Amino acid sequence: MSNTNNKQTEKVQEMFVQDFLDNMEEYPENIFYEEISEEENGIALDIYKTIQTKEIIVENDLIEIFKNRNSYILIRDETIKNDLRELIRIINRTYKTVQINIAKEQERKRQKDSVSKGLKDISNIITECAKDITEEKENKYSKKEKEIKILFESKNIPIADVKIKQTINEKYIIELILKNETYIEHNSSETHHVRTAEKKDRDLITHISDILSRNIGTKISFLKDRGDSQVYSSEDKYVIQVGSSKIAKEQSEVSRRLRFTNETGRWEIHTCNK
Repeated sequence: MSNTNNKQTEKVQEMFVQDFLDNMEEYPENIFYEEISEEENGIALDIYKTIQTKEIIVENDLIEIFKNRNSYILIRDETIKNDLRELIRIINRTYKTVQINIAKEQERKRQKDSVSKGLKDISNIITECAKDITEEKENKYSKKEKEIKILFESKNIPIADVKIKQTINEKYIIELILKNETYIEHNSSETHHVRTAEKKDRDLITHISDILSRNIGTKISFLKDRGDSQVYSSEDKYVIQVGSSKIAKEQSEVSRRLRFTNETGRWEIHTCNK
């Protein structure tokens, strides 16, 4: 028997003996009360061992238990018979109650373990989802980054690394980590040399922008130079320019409201009173 089972058996035994003795306190007039209440006699423990095996106690079982403790029950007296029957009812009721309580406790433990396992499973799922999301975010453009790097190398532009990210407004930011010197060959006879920190060949930047635009699928333009890297970004879809004038146009008044128009091929903001 495992240590867990031994502990469980000891726990049930202690529960039964304690509950049985507590229940006997309600029957101090019972002729067997004093002898059973003296725990050193071990009668309560003997009763538990017997009922654990047989599931129910009968008169002969009690007579045998007391006999083994050098206490003999003579059931010729009606009072002794009644007290013995009362004692049997107390024992069997106590054992049944203990069994029910143990079953409830085990069920609570099972439910608690089930909830704990469920929470652990949910935690693992959340962790895995978070890991997948992180990996997805990290790897979303990894394939595209490798493709662009290989493409640049094939055009004799040795890029050390390519980093792509997309902002919350879906604008692409591409950072090209340059090696000490970057070359590009437009044709078999012309080679451009770019120094990463100072002078930038406009044709080279335009060429890189075109390559990125075709590969990303949207217009990409040079944004800034960081010395050891160049940053490119997709162009804004709309650009709004707002200006103010201290002098009103002819036949117009000062504005209180704004109005958007596209009469000149670009969005304009006008002020008007109506």
